[in-house]
Amino acid sequence: MRKHFFILIWLLSLPGIQQASASDTLTLEQAIESALQNNPGLIAVEQQMNSANAQASAAAAGGKPVVSANYTGRISNNPLDAFAIKLNSRKIQQEDFDPATLNDPDVAFLNSFGIAVKLPVYTGGRLEAEIAGAGDAAEASKYQYERAKIVTALRTTQAYLAAQTAKRGIAIAEKALHSAQKHARTTRRLYNEDRIVESDKLTAEVNRAAYQSGLTSARSEYSQAKNTLAMSMGLPGADVEVGHDIDISKKAYDVNALIAEALKNRRDIKDLRAQLSASKSKVDVAKSEKKPTVSLVAGSDWYEEDYPSLKNDSQYIMGVVKMDLYNATTQDKITAANLSANAVEQQIKQLEQKTATDVRNALARLDAAREKYQIARASVASAERAVPQVNERYGEGRTILIDLLQAEQSLVKARQEKLAAVHDWADAEATLQAATGALKLPAVSVKGQ
Repeated sequence: MRKHFFILIWLLSLPGIQQASASDTLTLEQAIESALQNNPGLIAVEQQMNSANAQASAAAAGGKPVVSANYTGRISNNPLDAFAIKLNSRKIQQEDFDPATLNDPDVAFLNSFGIAVKLPVYTGGRLEAEIAGAGDAAEASKYQYERAKIVTALRTTQAYLAAQTAKRGIAIAEKALHSAQKHARTTRRLYNEDRIVESDKLTAEVNRAAYQSGLTSARSEYSQAKNTLAMSMGLPGADVEVGHDIDISKKAYDVNALIAEALKNRRDIKDLRAQLSASKSKVDVAKSEKKPTVSLVAGSDWYEEDYPSLKNDSQYIMGVVKMDLYNATTQDKITAANLSANAVEQQIKQLEQKTATDVRNALARLDAAREKYQIARASVASAERAVPQVNERYGEGRTILIDLLQAEQSLVKARQEKLAAVHDWADAEATLQAATGALKLPAVSVKGQ
């Protein structure tokens, strides 16, 4: 209990959630805002984007000079090492050239410290390709994050709509139970007065029990829907409450215009296009291995037998040219990079086809939901007129109880079908917006500000 209390306090302290506490309900915008801030899956994609940005920065720094420092402490009686140590420390004397000394020198000690600067001058296009590829990968990662936000918002919207539907389902179940309880009381009274047979009383009681069970199921569905919503918001276990109303619109859509909009705006398509550019850069990187590289190195070294004086210094500058005359792996790397780029091109075509299909399917769902809504609304209106009439005939003894119960069952079913149609309508509308990449996201404040 104490844990749930702290979870609730945490939920209410979030930006956008405080306002909801006044009415004890959570708006859809607040639910999406919480999801964009706290959903672990979305946060993971954001971290991947930040990682890709850091890799792009690292690649861009590849053309800058590298400054390095080194220290070496060396003890050796190897003839060549011993002579080199004295030579580097500028302590060669005439007797050091004596054959006996050269062949069997004493142990020599050397401390050396050096600083070097290396600058790539020409890399055969490898450096430029790596920078471009890393930038494209960062761009792709940005689009992945933007698409993940839309998908997270859609999932949260769907969870919120499901919770709204479940909550309205409770209201329908409560009305049905109230009528069933009324009939159970009436039939029990009539039976006690010997005005109806026992089967009518038992039928009414069974009917009441069925609606009582239905109400229990409706409450369970709402509880589960709220749990799913809280998890989508990144706050599993939090006790959230949603409003009754579900918004539906009557917009007219042009399928071709929507598909064109989707192909233009979908972030996952932009993601793959950026990946294609990155793949082509990998081809350039592979091809650069056939070209020479040129680098410039400059440095200064200090040598001395007795640390830390290091009085003897020397400087150098050199150019290094390197080129592989034969490397059996180079052509295979180029072929692999080209095939990877071709694969991404096919993925783009597949995603474009899927996007168009997503739009068409969402529109088909939307049209079906609208039609079902019109049918269900007419059925509810008819059932609401029929129930009082059947009830009146039953009270006059001109019909049997089962007719009345069936009329009320028809009303309950019509209300449930209308509610399902409203839910499908709103869900299809949100799915369509996500399919076109136009799902609106609330402004989310930065954490810690």
